[in-house]
Amino acid sequence: MRPRAMGDVDLTAGDPGAASLTAAQVTSTGETIFTVTTVPALATTDQVTIGEVPMDPLTSIVDALETAGARLADKPLEESDARAIQSAEARATGVPGGLKGGPAAMAQSVVDTAGTGGTVVTVGDVLLGATMQLPSDKPVTTEDASRVQSAEARHTPTGEIPRGGVASTMQQAAAANEGAGGGA
Repeated sequence: MRPRAMGDVDLTAGDPGAASLTAAQVTSTGETIFTVTTVPALATTDQVTIGEVPMDPLTSIVDALETAGARLADKPLEESDARAIQSAEARATGVPGGLKGGPAAMAQSVVDTAGTGGTVVTVGDVLLGATMQLPSDKPVTTEDASRVQSAEARHTPTGEIPRGGVASTMQQAAAANEGAGGGA
């Protein structure tokens, strides 16, 4: 059987074509090192360097939304969450009202019908998979985080954002991006 290859990466060790990309790291010279693990039984792990690949090392808005979804996987969705998601989605896509069928639309639909179906929808239900639902994205900036915080705070009883919520996660991502030199 002929070996299958992806670029210069031989994927035939163990089982022809059965491999998974398990890590990627950008070096200071701009080269990207991919770690490819063959399957089954994780027979071997090879590191391959593939020249310069454009990768943004900063945390994106969609990444921050998915992180919030994982943190809040069991938290029932509330209006403040929906408004924060809507604000973040608008910042990521540039579409002020959000995208039809996107996380913001789903969140708003859940809030609008709360208490009518008996099914509890969580923040995690809405946000996990946001990467697949949003066609565009950008690194989180402090301005993005501030806008999301304002949207969430306006819809909480105390006017404060909860720890670990959508706005809080956006703030953490913006701070990390700013520290990395990219979150103005």
